[in-house]
Amino acid sequence: MPRRHAPAAGAGPPAAEAGAGSPPGRPQQQRWRKVLYERQPFDDSYTGEGFLEELVVNATVPHRDYATVVWSTLVVDQQLSTVAAGTVRVRQLLLADVLLMVVGSLLYLAASAWTATQEAAGAAVGRAQGRTSHPASPAKPSGGAPSSPGSSWPGSPDPSPYPSPAKPPPGANSGSSSTGRPPGPQRRLGWRRAADGAGSMASLAAATALLSPLLGTLTETVSSDSIIACACLLQLAHLYLHDYHFTANLTAHLSASLALGCAVCGSVLIASRLGSPEAVYAQLLLSLELYILGPYCRRCVAAAGRAAQLGQTLAMAGAAGALLARQSILLTSSFCCALLFITFICPWWLVRIHKFKAAINGPWDEAVPRLSRAVTRQLSLAR
Repeated sequence: MPRRHAPAAGAGPPAAEAGAGSPPGRPQQQRWRKVLYERQPFDDSYTGEGFLEELVVNATVPHRDYATVVWSTLVVDQQLSTVAAGTVRVRQLLLADVLLMVVGSLLYLAASAWTATQEAAGAAVGRAQGRTSHPASPAKPSGGAPSSPGSSWPGSPDPSPYPSPAKPPPGANSGSSSTGRPPGPQRRLGWRRAADGAGSMASLAAATALLSPLLGTLTETVSSDSIIACACLLQLAHLYLHDYHFTANLTAHLSASLALGCAVCGSVLIASRLGSPEAVYAQLLLSLELYILGPYCRRCVAAAGRAAQLGQTLAMAGAAGALLARQSILLTSSFCCALLFITFICPWWLVRIHKFKAAINGPWDEAVPRLSRAVTRQLSLAR
């Protein structure tokens, strides 16, 4: 039997030992590549040596700023002020309904006109810059600086739950002058929308007046304690399910539809215990104005600027507090404490605990398609 000689000192390991760390049949010179459609002599579960080098912590976690979070809570304060109720006489409530309808319509028209003026001025500036930078080529009409989702006004760096108003129709800015005045077709479109809104409000008021005698006797056989408890639970469900971003309309999502249904149902239950048809009509009309027409008006006012958003919130909170003060000091104190807690304590709490968040991302995550801003805007408009 032939004798096996030991390897000489300083010689390299045998070929079998050099490939001991890899499966048999795998080429030594080929390295694993992170390519999907390529045939490689590796298992499907194989991971390279630098697999954990691509680990990223908190890559998609946004930075929380206290002032920005506080500003975002104003819409919650507005909705809480809408739900709060106090003691009001029937005539005063009817007068409040009329005032809310008139003031809301004026604010909506004023905010729409201001937004159209700003967009027209931005388009004029864009065309002037285009003519200056490209004198040989005709300047294309520009729609102004695009606003990111959640911004209060075009080009705003601070996010807000209320988006900017919808873009004007194509060609609306083509006739705007350098003075920033809206073009004729856009003004006519605004007046047409105002007329449609006035007709819708008139129809809503007439339908509510016809249904008031029937709804006033809806819960005669039920105790008042049960009605009040159900109404409170429905209003709490409305606050929880309400769409505070309000990107499209009130019923764009299932939760938003449920929130609107809870609010209207709770208002009907409260109105059914008032007794007289006038009181039922006034309560129902106020509820429909606040829950159906109010969000559109508040969104348009909030898009006009930060001062308008802040003034609107203070006015709503002050009115709700004054109504509650006529009924109970305890309810007024609870309402003020709730506003302070939501506006200042909750944002501080969120910013403080945000540093403990750890979101781990790496090559094991599922692939997510990244769409451009234009495609995202087209998809949002198609909804």
